[in-house]
Amino acid sequence: MKLKDFMVRRGSFILAGMLAAFLLALGGMYVLNLEITRRDKTDAYDGLLPAGEDTPPAYPLLPNGPVKNVILFIADGMGINQVTLTRLTYYGPDGRLHLERMPVTGLVNTHSANNLVTESAAGATAMASGFKTNNRMAGVTPDSILRVSILEVMRDSGRATGMITTTDITDATPAAFAAHVPHRDDTLTIARQLLDARLNLLIGDAKDILLLLGGSTEENPEALRRLGEMGYAYIDSQEALDRSDAPYLIGHFKRMVTREYSSRIRSEDETASLADITRRSIELLSRNPQGFFLMVEEEGTDTGGHANLPRFVINRLKAFDDAVAEGIEFAMREKNTLVIVTSDHETGGLTFEEGEVPARDVEVDWATRLHTGQMVPLFAFGPHAARFSGVMDNTDIPKKIARIVGLAEFWKMPMAPKN
Repeated sequence: MKLKDFMVRRGSFILAGMLAAFLLALGGMYVLNLEITRRDKTDAYDGLLPAGEDTPPAYPLLPNGPVKNVILFIADGMGINQVTLTRLTYYGPDGRLHLERMPVTGLVNTHSANNLVTESAAGATAMASGFKTNNRMAGVTPDSILRVSILEVMRDSGRATGMITTTDITDATPAAFAAHVPHRDDTLTIARQLLDARLNLLIGDAKDILLLLGGSTEENPEALRRLGEMGYAYIDSQEALDRSDAPYLIGHFKRMVTREYSSRIRSEDETASLADITRRSIELLSRNPQGFFLMVEEEGTDTGGHANLPRFVINRLKAFDDAVAEGIEFAMREKNTLVIVTSDHETGGLTFEEGEVPARDVEVDWATRLHTGQMVPLFAFGPHAARFSGVMDNTDIPKKIARIVGLAEFWKMPMAPKN
């Protein structure tokens, strides 16, 4: 082969390789028009925006008084860019999500005991117990030691407790707060332990509880009978939740609607918003004069990140932010409630670029379909919220909560080995 021919062929190979690399990189890129879902500016802030102002004010720092209620919101897979893109979509560059208006912000390190990149079971275990564990372990440390959670300690102190999730009740995040298993996929054991934990309120997709008690993931008479014998009311709609005054209840709301533009979670016969479920759950739990602990998880921000669906992530995070607004409204009124918003990890490595005004088209790209190791944001509101400013580890979160509400340092208590 002549040198000239070789150089031409070599150049063709290089050009083809560059083109292939470009097309591969383009595969994860979307052009997203942010104007699609942005609401009219006149109602963009639910009436809370003072006339003539583009940026809504921050919520105030409350005086440092006693705290008897804690609401922990977790948007699975939420990173800084997910927050930013959701704000740009719904409110524009000068607007703010409710969570962005919280007066205290921090950054959270998320690595697990055995990996620089965590996943939900290990991440939630750290936020619940104050201990690092290996990926896929929930409520136990790598040496198989059971670790009590902040939820369990608050329950044992006489407070009401509850969890809400937009996925399976037995999924990794809720499991880490009230179950103790060496592997997150042991869902029937998790279901049994969640029932034994005697939370006042447990809402999500309860199919594993139905399977455990009645042999089927669908609603069945045997499962409902056994739930009744255990003292649990069973609900499957927003209407039933609004009517219920039961001291213990299991809410079976089907897995969130998986359409890209959804911002809802659905029961079998009725659509219910995460915000409405959160509002009613707060009403029920706050009847306990000693206070309550409520964990609210939005799973769709993680699901959409794994699928690299920006619109899905944006709409799920907006639905989550609406639920956060319910928690803030309660805390503003009661003055004795700490509200924390954070994430277990970031999913997808979301980035965006080129957003010209006024066209508002942005190029959205993803680095991966997996989790990433970047720090995640934390937002806090209520008495002593300032303790959550700055950079912290995810294991610091339950320790700070315990100290604020006046509980013993539970992470120093000896626990039994896992049988």
